[in-house]
Amino acid sequence: MPDFKPQDNIFWLFSSAAQSIAAFIGFLVAGFFFAYERFDKLIEKDETLEEVYASLRNKYFIRLKVLLIMTGASIIFSLASLFLNKYGNYIFSDYLFIGVSLLNVATIITAILFVIFIIDPKKIKKISEELIEENKVSFANTVESVSLGEFMESFVKLEKALRLIWIKEKQAFQNAEMNVTTPLSLRAIVENLATFFRISEDQYSLLIQSIKIRNLAVHGGIDNIDRYHYNLVNQIFLELKAKYPYIDQI
Repeated sequence: MPDFKPQDNIFWLFSSAAQSIAAFIGFLVAGFFFAYERFDKLIEKDETLEEVYASLRNKYFIRLKVLLIMTGASIIFSLASLFLNKYGNYIFSDYLFIGVSLLNVATIITAILFVIFIIDPKKIKKISEELIEENKVSFANTVESVSLGEFMESFVKLEKALRLIWIKEKQAFQNAEMNVTTPLSLRAIVENLATFFRISEDQYSLLIQSIKIRNLAVHGGIDNIDRYHYNLVNQIFLELKAKYPYIDQI
């Protein structure tokens, strides 16, 4: 194999590569956590993003883990190349230098793709579509489906009922000197009602399932939902209405 080096060029190349990659990834990670924090605040304003956020957080973690491993390997091998450069074992070193160079390029490309993924304005819709595909039975357009509008009309009524129950029952908790704060999301309300035994475990599980379907439907651009979920929402509403008569005011 031909000798690629003068030695000074190798030293300059890999010392610069290690520093440049470390600085680039450092800025990228800092920017990522800034965007991550903003997304947390977005969830507070729009609870229908909860499922998308959970999936997105997992994708972020996997991509960032791979990127950090590649970054660590790039820096370590670049420094190793600098160390071995002075020994003149050219056959071994040439293969090492080529491999480390390819690893450095791959790390930079991975980082760029990660940035593109972070700033992609369509990522929420794409992830919603992926989640809907995973739950496609619930969104099939069949004779046993209802329109999104019908489902949402029933779900809104159920949500109002749950929020009213929480408002009424929260007063009882406060009178009992329990430290209770007002949750912002419907999921948090359901979890609190289950914790204080205002709804059953079965109702809790079914409500969480219905909330997930609602959230995916809102962001997935679908038109139909399986009638099972529509009937489920109405069934839970009637059960709550039987237990809490003041729901009649909705």
